[in-house]
Amino acid sequence: KNLEEKEQERKKLDQAIERIIRAAAIAAQEKAESGTNRVENVVNEAAGFKGMLGQLPWPVRGTIVKQFGKHAHPEYANVFTTNNGIDIQTAENATVKAVYKGTVVGKQFIPGYQNMLIIAHGSYYTVYSNLNVTMVNKGDKVTTGQIIGRVGGKKNEMHFEVWKEKQRMNPADWIRK
Repeated sequence: KNLEEKEQERKKLDQAIERIIRAAAIAAQEKAESGTNRVENVVNEAAGFKGMLGQLPWPVRGTIVKQFGKHAHPEYANVFTTNNGIDIQTAENATVKAVYKGTVVGKQFIPGYQNMLIIAHGSYYTVYSNLNVTMVNKGDKVTTGQIIGRVGGKKNEMHFEVWKEKQRMNPADWIRK
């Protein structure tokens, strides 16, 4: 029952992320059609973010406790879980920082994941969830290292994802080792 509840929470998070990214892409396309400067900005932002592969700062101080991808469940045989990001164990109320400059395109409360923020970096997106406090709003421009929230929850784990348009990427590949 607990696994089913966690799976439902994860699906709600995935659906919210996909909906927000889809809406942000449509909005970017509409702006692009009204002028070439917007297209150049999106391309430049994406190129800048792509150039940071393996060099992004960590969004929060801590240790990765759940890796990206599909994994065997630690307690149940023949049961697998999928993580679309990484989970970082950290201190209670630890500050969460934007890993790269961009624009907040989504802010939503998701049961099981608390507050979630999505920041666009051209055609790339970073997702920060399990925040008990957020310090930015949709439409805000953020800078690299800007405090955007605080971690909350029973486990003090921040969930972090990286997307390229609709494709999920392994965040561990993007942050500094």
